[in-house]
Amino acid sequence: MDRDAPARGLPAADVPVFRNLSDEDIASFKALQVEVCLATEACGEVWLVPEYTGNAGRKELSVKDAATLAAICTAFPGARVNSFEKTDKATPAPSP
Repeated sequence: MDRDAPARGLPAADVPVFRNLSDEDIASFKALQVEVCLATEACGEVWLVPEYTGNAGRKELSVKDAATLAAICTAFPGARVNSFEKTDKATPAPSP
C-alpha cells in the first residue's frame, strides 16, 4: 500500500502524509533533547518529548509513541486522535 496515495473517497488535502520514522530518526530527535509543544484543537497542548518526564501538569507524547499513533491513523483512512487523556496508574482497572 502506498502511504502517500490519497485514500478512496477523501480529497488529497484531507489525507495526512505519513512517512515511517526510522530508529535513526527517533534516536536523532532524542539526541536533540528538545521538547515541542503542539497546539491542537481537539486535544489542547500536547508536548512531543524525547523521553517522558512525568510532569503531571502537561500532556506528553514520546516521539516513538507519536510515530506509532501516526501509523495507526494511516492504517485507518480518516482516523484521527480526538482525545488525549492520561490514566492514573494508581487506579485499578474495573473488574470484568
